[in-house]
Parts: sequence; structure tokens; C-alpha cells
Amino acid sequence: MPMGSAEHNIDPKGRLFIPAKLRSGLGESFVVSRSMDIRPCLCIYTAEEFDELIAKIKQSHSLVESNYLLEIIYKVSTQPGCDAQGRITLNQPQRKYADLKDTAYIIGIDRHIEIWNIEKWELESAEDDQDKILRLFSEVR
Repeated sequence: MPMGSAEHNIDPKGRLFIPAKLRSGLGESFVVSRSMDIRPCLCIYTAEEFDELIAKIKQSHSLVESNYLLEIIYKVSTQPGCDAQGRITLNQPQRKYADLKDTAYIIGIDRHIEIWNIEKWELESAEDDQDKILRLFSEVR
């Protein structure tokens, strides 16, 4: 289970270092894709998690709607693998979708890793609703 966060540079070739503590749970095969919610970030899913998400899309939508969603997802999805230095390569459509420039914020969340534009992550974090957070935590106690 990936946990923790880090900031790392994206080199001119689009390579991004993923810390070992985050990538340890990914296994040999993983997918980089867009977030499956409205947030403008990339996600790294294990191959199994990605397959489960695709299956849920196919089960919960009509053929036309699921094909539309799959087109949106697959056009920015890759299975990059890590190089010997622990880097993955983000292609141009992925970097454009997530508005990634020179630096990325990487965070492990449960079963996936998110890759954010630094400024967008800071805005997202600044808008955390403390009352909502307290209410949600109180519901699990």
C-alpha cells in the first residue's frame, strides 16, 4: 500500500523519480493514467486495480457511455515500467493533462499513487475543509 509524499523534478525527457517507499507496492506491471475523478492529476495504478476500474466502468454504463469513458482514459494511459534509477516516463499527453512542468508532487493514497502539478496540489490542499474532515473522521470512530 503506497503511503507518503514527495516532490521530484521532471527531466526534459519527461522522466519522474518515484520513491521506493511509494513504488514498492506497484509490482512489475502498473498503469499511469488520468485520475478517475474530477481532480486534474495522474494516477499510477497496479495493473489489477486498473483492470478493476475498467471493469466497473463497463458494468455501470451503457456500451456507448463506457466506450466514451474508455477513450478518455486510454488516450493518456501507459504501462511505462521503472528504469534502473526508479524513474517512469510521462508522455506529452499525460504531462499536458496534469499540467506538469518541471516538478511534481507525488502522494501515495491507499491503492494508487497520484502525481500533481505542485501549484494545483497546494491550491487543493489549501481548500481543505477542516469541518468536513472532522465530520468524516468522526463517522469512522
